Amino acid sequence: MTGKLLWQPSQDTIENHPMSAFARQAEREAGRSFGDYWALHGWSVEDRAAFWDLVWRFSKIRGDKGEPALASGATMRDDRFFPQARLNFAENLLARTGPEDAIVFRGEDKVERRLSWDELHSLVARLAKAMRAEGVRAGDRVAAMLPNMPETVAIMLAARSSLPARPISASEASSTASARSNQSSSSPVTAITMPARRSRSRTN
Repeated sequence: MTGKLLWQPSQDTIENHPMSAFARQAEREAGRSFGDYWALHGWSVEDRAAFWDLVWRFSKIRGDKGEPALASGATMRDDRFFPQARLNFAENLLARTGPEDAIVFRGEDKVERRLSWDELHSLVARLAKAMRAEGVRAGDRVAAMLPNMPETVAIMLAARSSLPARPISASEASSTASARSNQSSSSPVTAITMPARRSRSRTN
């Protein structure tokens, strides 16, 4: 059965898309031409180390990727990419700054809020400072029982700035929450709770 084409990007859109820029850089580094997506995909399978090394650099990931890019194992499931890499999750998620929206929140109770990247940076910094003031240090574990709201994202980022974090839904039973908080071997546990609200949020 032949379907009707509903939409197709313009040639200008295709040329200026990040995927096209990535393919052009891959062609330069691989010394070959990728005529379409499947040719690029084929290269990503044939030379996985080169492909993922380029992904790291093209994506401007902040951190030390180390060497090698790929440590091959006995099977594909045993392969390890960037086994020596060190990076900070929060640092990469907070790479952007400015007045543009970082989080757009709309609660089921019709509450609507927006946090810009600058506002999110400020909130995360204050929360991280408060955690340090409470004695939370690297190696500690933060278990947060929180509703779906912008502050939940900020607390996760504040904890992830230097600590392992374990998000727990406010709707979970206490026994389930306790079990999840014990899934990490780090200790001690710093618990954070907030009143539950019926809400939904979306991050850009």
